[in-house]
Amino acid sequence: MPQQPIQSERAAPRGGRRTHAALRGTCPLLAALAGLSVGCVIARAPDFRVARVIGSTALVRVEQADLEFLARVDTGADTTSIHALDLEIEDPSPRIEGNVGKAIGFRVVNERGEAVRLASVIAGVVELYDWHGLELRYAVPLELCWQGVCKSVPVSLRDRTVMQHKLLIGRDWLAGSFLVDVGRSAER
Repeated sequence: MPQQPIQSERAAPRGGRRTHAALRGTCPLLAALAGLSVGCVIARAPDFRVARVIGSTALVRVEQADLEFLARVDTGADTTSIHALDLEIEDPSPRIEGNVGKAIGFRVVNERGEAVRLASVIAGVVELYDWHGLELRYAVPLELCWQGVCKSVPVSLRDRTVMQHKLLIGRDWLAGSFLVDVGRSAER
């Protein structure tokens, strides 16, 4: 006999979270054991019946720049990254983390060489590991749009000159809205 789905204890509040009756009593215990004082919620799973299917590459528009990029969709990347040059931080700190919250100017360049100068505020620092070791990058909020779906996410700024795709879409932008079909791709 198939298992019955867990019934919700109450309707999902704003933001799509739902407390489940099966967790009542266990969450406070787990939180206490971990030394935390937290509420007990489970994020609602995305509804894949309405998720859009995106290919391994997609034409994505960066709204603030009014510029389109042929982006690589990478489900292995946590965060989204854009080709950014000429970073200028207002009153820079010698420590990279000390610049969070400060104004930054930078130039984004797509694969066609079209460039736009943008200004934003540094939202955070992203830690990335690759074969070179640890790399720290600034992240700024950017609104990215594909086929009518627009999402604002922190995008890391990186010199992607040697890379074919000047915008890399990570799981942070894909989450909850997209399924990736690696057999599909966009072209200019």
